[in-house]
Amino acid sequence: MIDENTLLKKKLEREIKARRQAELLLEEKSDELYDTLYNVSKSEALLQTALSSMQEGFLLTDQNLKVLLVNSQLITIYPQYAQFMRVGMNLNEQFHFFIKHPAYLNMLEEDLKQCSFEIKLDNSQIIAVHVNRNENNIIVSTHKDISQEKLIISEQQQTILKLLQAEKMEHIGKMASSVAHDFNNIIAAIKGYTSFLKEDLPDDASLHNSVDKIQEASERAQEMVKNILRFSKHSKPKLEKIDIINLINETITLLKPNIPDNISLKLNLINKAIEVNANATQLIQVFINLIKNTINAAEENSCKISISYELSDQIDLNQDSDNALQFMPLDAYHTSAGLHVFNDKCIKINYHDNGPGMIKDTMDHIFEMYFTTHNSKQGTGLGMYSVATTIIEHNGGIKIYSKPKFGTYIEIVLPMMVSNHTSVFRSEFPPITDRLYTNNKSRILIIDDNQEVGLFIQQTLKRNKVNSVYLDSAEQGLREILNEPDRWRIIICDQKMPNIFGLQILKTIRSQNINTPFILTSGYIEEYKMNPEIELVDQLIPKPINIELLLKTVNKYIK
Repeated sequence: MIDENTLLKKKLEREIKARRQAELLLEEKSDELYDTLYNVSKSEALLQTALSSMQEGFLLTDQNLKVLLVNSQLITIYPQYAQFMRVGMNLNEQFHFFIKHPAYLNMLEEDLKQCSFEIKLDNSQIIAVHVNRNENNIIVSTHKDISQEKLIISEQQQTILKLLQAEKMEHIGKMASSVAHDFNNIIAAIKGYTSFLKEDLPDDASLHNSVDKIQEASERAQEMVKNILRFSKHSKPKLEKIDIINLINETITLLKPNIPDNISLKLNLINKAIEVNANATQLIQVFINLIKNTINAAEENSCKISISYELSDQIDLNQDSDNALQFMPLDAYHTSAGLHVFNDKCIKINYHDNGPGMIKDTMDHIFEMYFTTHNSKQGTGLGMYSVATTIIEHNGGIKIYSKPKFGTYIEIVLPMMVSNHTSVFRSEFPPITDRLYTNNKSRILIIDDNQEVGLFIQQTLKRNKVNSVYLDSAEQGLREILNEPDRWRIIICDQKMPNIFGLQILKTIRSQNINTPFILTSGYIEEYKMNPEIELVDQLIPKPINIELLLKTVNKYIK
């Protein structure tokens, strides 16, 4: 039997042998182990260098939102959360704008691999985030501060918008000239033949009153043309004394057939003459725009509109109105334009609807040109801009209160006129005192592509015993002048005609030493006053044509 010492000795020998073998093996593998440790260290250094050189912030977390890796750029982007951006920390609720973002939550719920979204911080920073998730639920996200980029893009968009607005204004100006030309031709015929009718009617007061109404309507139409031009030329409107209560009633009567059944309208207007110095056509358009806005906002929902007024010796639009607060909450949004303080007699028109109301962003831009909450088919963005512009030009003020679900309350203040006034409209056709020199041999050539205007001028001359020939073709008119220059004592020619303009005809005949007096007519005469060729014209007559001016001019060249 082997004693205990012998066993211990053999065990010690085995341990010594094993240690020597281990030392030999370690010696053999030491170089390889060193290389491995070196490569690991080098890889970690490369990773840190790569993360530090990234422009974006880098965040690596596990499925429990424990931070596994982060770079310095992320801390730069979110300095207020630096204490939570360390390895081993848990994001939890401190990083709620990231982990609670709908796009991030949707990625987890739908088991998606990636998502992208933007974060807007309380300090107005905008961060672009892109997230990737692997099969082990390791989540990698990159974060980039794009606030400056957004600002640049916004400025570019504003510049583009201004350019588009300038282009739009140019188009409106061209359209206005075209519309003015066509409308003035129609208005000229209406006004001209109405003056004939008034001359020929028997001495019947009721008949003459009807003719006066036609003239008043045609004058309003003429003002409408000027208002179209106002958008591009910003000319001051012609103001006169009008009864504003009567004007509102007329506007509602005009609109009633086009007001849908879901809109009810209540007028709290005492039938009392209240006069203001205003342009009737523009004020009518103000109330049309307000009612149209309510109809469009209500869509198919029921909505009530009420219009009332107050008279006062002093109004301050800077103060909240007691009437407005009956309908609007204390925190209602409000905006204003024009004058705010009125220390003389004035009228305040109150317009209220219980429609959907407006959000703050809409209120902030409501008076801007081209701003609209509707698509291009429903809105032009000129409605409330036009309302504000008109009120300002009338030395008035406007204030709007609104809040979603509470509707809209509008106050319009205009200074009153205290003196009485019996006539609203002034006729452009004063009694004709001068008659043309009677000469049956007198020949006047009329050239105008619009037959209504041309025949009206011819009829006017005929009623004053002057012979004339009317041609509706500019080319034919030029041929007649060149073929028989001595036949014509006066030429009356429109400016804007197809193919050949009036000034082109004039320049052509003057180049042929034909010096026949040349009267040029135009619906937008101011535009051509800057043309150097206008010096060749003997007389410039605006459209709609004033009969007295036409007859005096013709008479001057016939005598």
